[in-house]
Amino acid sequence: MAKDRDKAKMRQARYRASHGLEVLARHRKYNAANKARSHEYYVAHRDAVKQRMKAYYHEHKAEIAVKTREYYSRERTKKGRAAWRQVNAGKIAAWSKLHRARKMLAPVNDLTDEQWDERVVEFRGRCAYCLNPMATVTQDHLIPLSRGGSHTLSNVVPCCKSCNSKKHARTLLEYVMVTQGNFV
Repeated sequence: MAKDRDKAKMRQARYRASHGLEVLARHRKYNAANKARSHEYYVAHRDAVKQRMKAYYHEHKAEIAVKTREYYSRERTKKGRAAWRQVNAGKIAAWSKLHRARKMLAPVNDLTDEQWDERVVEFRGRCAYCLNPMATVTQDHLIPLSRGGSHTLSNVVPCCKSCNSKKHARTLLEYVMVTQGNFV
C-alpha cells in the first residue's frame, strides 16, 4: 500500500516537473472559480484548517526555512530591484532630477567632496544617529532640502541607509521626537 502511494507521488512529481505551467494555470483557474466556496469551507472549519496548517508547518519546518531563505536571498532580491529599476527608469530619472534641482536651489550649495570625506572621517565611518558602523554611507541633511535646508557642511552628516530612510524629510528635532515616541 505504501509502495503504491510512493509510486503515485513520484509519478505526480514527474508530471508536475514537465507540465509545471499547465498545472499552475489549472490551479489558478480552479481557485478563481471556487474562491467563495473555499472561503465558506474555511469559515465552517477554521479550527481544523488551522490545526492542519500548524501540523504541516511543524512537519516541514526545515524545508520551509530553506525555501524562505531562497525567496529572500540577496541575489534574488538584487535581481528584483534591478528589474524594477529597469521597468521604472522614468520614475528614477524624475526623482533624481527633482533631487538635483532641490540641491541646486538650496540657499547655500558649497559642500565639496573633500569636505564630505573629512566629515565621514570625523564620524569615524559611523552613522550620526545610531552610531553603528556603515557599510554604505549616505548623506543626510539635518534640515532637509525639501524644507529649505542648505547643502553645506554644517547641514550634512553621514548616515546609514536605515536611519536616513526613517528620518525621511523630517528635521533633526522631529526625528528625535519620533524615535523617542513623542510623535510629531
